[in-house]
Amino acid sequence: MKPYTLPRNLWITAGILCSTFLSCDFFSSTEETSQKQQQHHAYHRNTILTLDLGSTSFSPIDFGFNAPFTDVDCPDGIECSLEQKGERLVVKTSEKLDLLYSIQASSDNYSNSRIIRGPRKQIASLTLPASEGYTNLRLTGDVNNWIPQAMELRDGIWYYTDTLNPGRYSYQLVADIDNGYSVSTDIWFVDPNNQDSTGNGMGGFNSVWTVESTSEKAFPLSWRGYDYKVNVVVDEPLSRCIALWNGEILLDKELNNDHTLSIPEAAKSIERSYITLIAQQGSSLSQDVVIPLHYGQVIIRPEDKLTRSDYENWRLYFVLVDRFNNGNMANDHPVEDERIHPKANYYGGDLEGIQAAIANGYFNELGTNGLWISPIAQNPWGAYQEWMEPNRFYSGYHGYWPKSSSKVDERFGSNEIFAELIEDAHTNNHSVILDFVANHVHEEHPLIVNHPDWKTPFYLEDSVPNIRIWDAQRLTTWFDPFLPTLDLENPEVRKNQVDSAAFWMENFDLDGFRHDATKHIPYSFWEDLTQTIYSQSRDNHQAMPFQIGETFGTRELIGSYVRPSRLDAQFDFNLYFDAVNCFAYEDGSLINLTKSLDESLTYYGFHHLMGNISGNHDLTRFISLASGDIDRNEDPKLAGWTRDIQVTDTIGYARLKLLHAWNYAIPGIPILFYGDEIGIPGGNDPDNRRMMYFEGWNRHEEAVHDVVQKLNIYRSNHMSLIFGDWRVIESSKDYLVAERHYNDEITRIYLNKSATSHIFTLPCKEACVTDRLHDQTRTDIIDLEPYSFQYITYRICD
Repeated sequence: MKPYTLPRNLWITAGILCSTFLSCDFFSSTEETSQKQQQHHAYHRNTILTLDLGSTSFSPIDFGFNAPFTDVDCPDGIECSLEQKGERLVVKTSEKLDLLYSIQASSDNYSNSRIIRGPRKQIASLTLPASEGYTNLRLTGDVNNWIPQAMELRDGIWYYTDTLNPGRYSYQLVADIDNGYSVSTDIWFVDPNNQDSTGNGMGGFNSVWTVESTSEKAFPLSWRGYDYKVNVVVDEPLSRCIALWNGEILLDKELNNDHTLSIPEAAKSIERSYITLIAQQGSSLSQDVVIPLHYGQVIIRPEDKLTRSDYENWRLYFVLVDRFNNGNMANDHPVEDERIHPKANYYGGDLEGIQAAIANGYFNELGTNGLWISPIAQNPWGAYQEWMEPNRFYSGYHGYWPKSSSKVDERFGSNEIFAELIEDAHTNNHSVILDFVANHVHEEHPLIVNHPDWKTPFYLEDSVPNIRIWDAQRLTTWFDPFLPTLDLENPEVRKNQVDSAAFWMENFDLDGFRHDATKHIPYSFWEDLTQTIYSQSRDNHQAMPFQIGETFGTRELIGSYVRPSRLDAQFDFNLYFDAVNCFAYEDGSLINLTKSLDESLTYYGFHHLMGNISGNHDLTRFISLASGDIDRNEDPKLAGWTRDIQVTDTIGYARLKLLHAWNYAIPGIPILFYGDEIGIPGGNDPDNRRMMYFEGWNRHEEAVHDVVQKLNIYRSNHMSLIFGDWRVIESSKDYLVAERHYNDEITRIYLNKSATSHIFTLPCKEACVTDRLHDQTRTDIIDLEPYSFQYITYRICD
């Protein structure tokens, strides 16, 4: 069988259902060849790729192939070459750069096209007037992975110059400082000449370096879908417009007027395919547009059309197994070691507890449709001491210390129970993704016991322990001495971990993975893993599993892992931190938050699948910051160990609702950390991992739960919130009006984070409004109370 690729959940119908991964016996050879030629294109809905300055390397999977490249058609202005026997397509840029390219590549008898964005990087300089007392001045921050690099002194000015993407970069300065009596070396401090700063998540602040774009802001591209056609709406002439369906170019030309695309006949036999649109107008690119088709017709409403394989429609709930629900007390086995504080020991949550919540309808009632389950592989039975001060002892209650690659931890259940849980979730229309740990194993794992040379060096060349050196030793550093990091640059080690992940996919009906410590793992691992599970899903006639990673770092670093051959998405931590700064504090600004979202959309695309979190197990609970029970300048980890943190100011609940309203409004996948649907408080790890409770909620907790429930349901019912573009209508420090557009459906989002009310006029006639999130006494205006929000949905009408 010749290799060819298919979109998620792709099935051909011809009187009966038939998998497109295999030919159908009832097709004639001509019909079969025609179907294959039409179906092989699509993979990851025509993902738009991006070039870097210099050269960029792509895998066959990036172009939708499961076999090496055999040919490439490269446009003028860039140079393409096939290397490593067709395993890599290398694209090199020239001095003259375009905003958009289209590249067609072939594999065997099949060809696919991809839309490619040109490089965005530009030369940028940050300056600081020389001052007495400063010597050996360096800059450290996002631009250099927080590894201090020297600044250059010229004519009384310190310069730091780099080639950077437009955006906002956190940084500090490092210098040797002479106070007249002594010299202090390697002193870190914020830039005294820059008033723009942001919280660093550890109780302090960083300066912010803003690199302005030389291009115009992305403009919205409007369209209308009807029957089996899509009309591109041209308000102003477009110097170039590209339309792609399943890897096939439908349009690539200048447009001065509206243009109607005829959807290919082959789309009528495919349950799900996509049209991707993007346009250029002078020096500006449009937002990219993704239009899902259901058997060739534009999907107008999500009901009965979108399935669990439509990841844009996911609304995930993160379950930390040990802290969620105890369904079987017989498997409760906390570590019997008095050195472990109860907060760092097992509480008794297990897989049967999650099953019980599925069975009693907790998740369906909440309105979620997917579960992210923390790691469940067997962890050690004893106590282990952290390397860093104050050297506390912990158990492996969280699941991130695997000593087995294939066995469910006995304290959580069994392999059989996990399989039953997945079946129960699917029966209740919930997908399941499993948290997988590839970076490291526990020292008791047979892999390390039998192959001690498979770990990275514990000591660096200068005899310094390679512990938690997150940036300078990103791919080799250890988390703790008892958690050896695997040398995944070694092909043998890499294959072992790929096979370990494939085991869970082969033996359980999983819908995907959440990957731990993504940035500490080389790209080669992610490409090998994706290749393996892609082939696996194809052979089993299944949808391509969803993969989301965890990386703390710059958007450039995070985005480098997001492409078809690596991961579908990552968590957008940068946006989350800016959302915390905006909603948790009175001085937070919605203007800054929308700028942060613009950066994310530019990096990851306007229809990305990035995770928009309410929090997670490594971060201080949002509500404890928003209520003021944890000060933004204190150590939240220490606070969690030394105080009983509760919600003492109910303003925290109102601010938490605003965070939820934001997450459900913007592009990406909203992800609830367990307990954030009611506002469980807490400091940092492990205090943020308190036991979930399902009874005895106070009225504020009930109100948060009701809001989350309404947001889940509202989002699931409106295509504009699932596939719509994003447009800011008006904004200020304290309020925001924005819209999501899809076809002729528009959802308008109103946020008010201030202590005063605000009234907005309707954007349309009352008769055009089709839905509201909250009922209002007056329907001719939007009257927002302090710390409140509203969604309205309307259609374009006369």
